[in-house]
Amino acid sequence: LPALAENTYDVAATATTASETANDSTLNELVIQAISSTLAAQPGSLNFGDVGIGASPSLLVTVVHEGSVGSPAVIISGTSMSGSADFTAFFSGPLTLQPGESTSIPITYAPQTIGGHVATLDVNHDGSNSPLSVPISGNAVQSTLDITSFTLIDADTDQPIGPLVNGGVINLSVLPTTNLNVRADVGQVGSVKFGLDGDPNFRTESVIPYALAGDVSGNYKPFNFSLGQHTITATAFSGAGATGTAGTPLVVTFTVQDVPPPPPVALVNSDPLRSLDDAFSAWEADSEMDALLMAVAMQDDAENAIDFGQWA
Repeated sequence: LPALAENTYDVAATATTASETANDSTLNELVIQAISSTLAAQPGSLNFGDVGIGASPSLLVTVVHEGSVGSPAVIISGTSMSGSADFTAFFSGPLTLQPGESTSIPITYAPQTIGGHVATLDVNHDGSNSPLSVPISGNAVQSTLDITSFTLIDADTDQPIGPLVNGGVINLSVLPTTNLNVRADVGQVGSVKFGLDGDPNFRTESVIPYALAGDVSGNYKPFNFSLGQHTITATAFSGAGATGTAGTPLVVTFTVQDVPPPPPVALVNSDPLRSLDDAFSAWEADSEMDALLMAVAMQDDAENAIDFGQWA
């Protein structure tokens, strides 16, 4: 017989007998088929490693029916979690697995206290090795609660316009829209509380991205700044709803203006330049035209250049 792995098996046996003659006899043949009704977990254990307070990463446990063709189906009736309450399993049962089939169970780790946490996931089923137990572990560390920067957002396109820095100027006349928003740039934290001008509790965001005027699944809501000076304060917290440990606030003061760019300078010349090539030819031929063209070029650059310094 072939060697079988150490396990629990159901065995079906079939005996067959060949015809016997006076000169020849065939021994009975015993056919044995190993039938498995066991489940296995891949991986056999989960380790989330270091996870910051306020974060909630997820990993998958894949449950596999180890039986071959002819093995009975196994019904998973449900799951249970023992140990730390910081781990949660998401399973909707019952679920039937045929031989070779598998299903994945998401496990979320949302630590509330610093330190190591352990739990055991039990997969309950009607196979021969129920419950299937999977050890789970994780280590909670203090999250980085310092907001690194602010980013000005175009709320029409949900795309960044540029960084918003202390002392910066927002000139509405040169922006693609006046529907704006401001994002606080920080990792996954419990929440971020915004203050705007004289209101220290302007808005609290508990889901990333953390936006001054809010958002719906990354679709930023529009906000229209009034002209003048504004101050934004943002503070990250380890818990939702501005609870738990608070990080260091980030404060930025900036000015909103609506100043049109200067009008273009019209050139009056009896022999107008027809192309850029003409311009360079005239520049080389005539020193007076050289000086005039340089002045115009400098003016044109001043009109059309984007001053990224106001965002840097």
